Amino acid sequence: MEQIKGRNYPAVLKEFGGEVVLVGINYDVRTGKHSCVIEKIQDVRVSK
Repeated sequence: MEQIKGRNYPAVLKEFGGEVVLVGINYDVRTGKHSCVIEKIQDVRVSK
């Protein structure tokens, strides 16, 4: 999720004006397990 926000990927949706769902999926090579984080954002802000 930090990478999605840090690289400002939601900025491409700034004109959308609706609710945006961010989904971060991770795979741990050592354990062979996946993890998922889901976050809703109402207001897409462009960081500089």
